Amino acid sequence: MAEVFERLVAPYVGEDRRVYDAHTRAANEIAMMVGRSQAGVETELMDAAHLFAGLPQVAHCLHDGVITGGHIRTVIARTALVGGQDYAPLVDQELADALRRQGSWSLQRLRDVCDRIVFRHDPAAVRERRKASVEDRRVWAENAGDGMAVLHASMTAENVRIATARIDALANSVCESDPRRDGARRSDAVFALLSGDVFECQCDRGDQCDATVPAPAMVQAAEAQVIIHVITEAATLDEPEPEPEAAEAAAVEADLETAASAATVPTATEVDDAEPTLFEGSDTGSVSEDSEPADPVAAEPDSSLSRFLCK
Repeated sequence: MAEVFERLVAPYVGEDRRVYDAHTRAANEIAMMVGRSQAGVETELMDAAHLFAGLPQVAHCLHDGVITGGHIRTVIARTALVGGQDYAPLVDQELADALRRQGSWSLQRLRDVCDRIVFRHDPAAVRERRKASVEDRRVWAENAGDGMAVLHASMTAENVRIATARIDALANSVCESDPRRDGARRSDAVFALLSGDVFECQCDRGDQCDATVPAPAMVQAAEAQVIIHVITEAATLDEPEPEPEAAEAAAVEADLETAASAATVPTATEVDDAEPTLFEGSDTGSVSEDSEPADPVAAEPDSSLSRFLCK
């Protein structure tokens, strides 16, 4: 397909204005040869041109059977912003080396490897691709035949988790005697949530049904849980030991505080040796020197307050 593209399409890309242009004509010829649909071959033709022009080493991996045609869409989608960049040959070589070095590839594993290699050379490219994916979210329907259709909706992963939780909560609110399968109940729950229609248990027990089915508008929205994975050393999680200089400074400061507190608090000997002071009352007269003094009272700094207390 890439060779056909170079011969029949590339020479006319900048000037072909026909309705039945070179790209369509090349796809038509390939479709007749391989017995495929016109639309499907047009998409694969562009993928082949992108792969062999921007990622030739990865293309050789496909040619050698290292990866299959099913992996190509993932590789192209994850490296769409690499084409034309200075680091594109490096990404192509590193990705080809990774594909040849390791074993079998799942689509998720291949996606992660592509993202890791692209992020190593241009972190902004990964962010831009994700931003473009968010802006490209949409809803579309397909005819499934036999009176059925399929409704698709692309949205952020967080919104999908929230929507799925609400669908499950409504679908699981029926009793155990509901005859529908899980998929059918979830389909009916989706329609009820979108249309506001009533979602009911379809068991035949009548008043004996113990299901509590909420109205679609009353189904509680699930909260998204964000989990952040951090790779670090175990020593980072331990309590850090104080530095020697800081420990010595803390010990000196503690000794100074202890000495200051000892200087301000009177000792028991100083209290016993303190000379008792007798206060003169206004209506009790003077106290005789021969009389035995009461319990000694330490002098107060404010004499007026002391006389008031004696009164």
